[in-house]
Amino acid sequence: APLFLEILFNLRREANDPAKSIFSGTARAILALMHGLLEAWIQEGSEDQIITLVDFFDLIEPELREILPQDMRVVEGTEETIGIADEVENPDSDVQEFDLAVAKAILLLQHVPDTIPMTERNLGVAVLSDLDGPTQFQMENRVEESLQRLRKFIRPSHDEVGPRYTFANQEEREIYVE
Repeated sequence: APLFLEILFNLRREANDPAKSIFSGTARAILALMHGLLEAWIQEGSEDQIITLVDFFDLIEPELREILPQDMRVVEGTEETIGIADEVENPDSDVQEFDLAVAKAILLLQHVPDTIPMTERNLGVAVLSDLDGPTQFQMENRVEESLQRLRKFIRPSHDEVGPRYTFANQEEREIYVE
């Protein structure tokens, strides 16, 4: 929960009117979001599931559209542009559902760069939903493969903190396709 709180706090600072953001009561918001998610899982009989950054992303998605419209257009697409979610639905595309999860984790982790370095290992942990599933090494490999498929949408870079990933704008994506 501390990571989720920090993400919400940083997103709130980016909102046009932070006082009107649903994140203005950050602690209450995160507790309510997580409580609702856990209750839904218990009702579904998924008591051993863990809360991932992807689950968190899905819960705050409407607010993300308002605060981060450009990045959300890359993730979701629009009528004019193809997004990662559109590529997942396209049978001719190599982009997979796992890639969409990686993109969602990247979008959120961009807002806590000093807390969680955006390495392939950390991205693997961020999207891991089953503790009995793939090993950390396997997840790291899956993330590396995913980032290769997403190279049209997500650009790697490095700075003093370490690796970073940013969403490509429409012009950069068009150049990549050419």
